[in-house]
Amino acid sequence: MTQETTFNQEQALQKYTELMRLIRVGAYEERQAHHYASGTYPEDGVEQGVATLDKAARRNGLEFAWNPFTSSFDLQAISQEDLDAMEEAEQEPDANYYQPPFNESGEESE
Repeated sequence: MTQETTFNQEQALQKYTELMRLIRVGAYEERQAHHYASGTYPEDGVEQGVATLDKAARRNGLEFAWNPFTSSFDLQAISQEDLDAMEEAEQEPDANYYQPPFNESGEESE
């Protein structure tokens, strides 16, 4: 028997805000080329946490958005057009692969 978890918007917003704060101040391990190539994330889990929360929000028809008036993140309804575009991008073979213009040595990638 599978147990379906419900999307707790308040908890998701708190966690997302904390993860984005870590990213903003640079207190996380940034994904490198080998992470993108292998579809993995660094061990600190910050970027993976953001990706997981983004996917959970999308499954509930929502997206995280910065609100400049409150200086905080909100969850808002995602448009069907944006939802379709994101789902299509995730299904492309190279959706999780990013080749930066420079390798880890600072040399141009081929």
